[in-house]
Amino acid sequence: MSQINKEYLVLINSIKKNVKINKKFKKLWDELKKTNLKIWEMENHKRLAQKELEKLTKVARDVYKYNDMRAEIKLKINKITGSNLREIKQYTKY
Repeated sequence: MSQINKEYLVLINSIKKNVKINKKFKKLWDELKKTNLKIWEMENHKRLAQKELEKLTKVARDVYKYNDMRAEIKLKINKITGSNLREIKQYTKY
């Protein structure tokens, strides 16, 4: 038996012994269950989105890195060929 089922049984038994269960209570209990399920669903979506955000962040960093490498390579080529053209990058350092 899972911890969730154990806790649920303890709560149900305690409620049955100590609380008058009427329609209003049942309605609130059902609303609590629906709300909990919605929170769990949102938590799962949040965690999946976080993983995607981490992937996007890595790709963005790689773009910066390779763009800087490209500029260095172009500068070396320009120096070797005697070109007076220079690529100027003025991005904020990351």
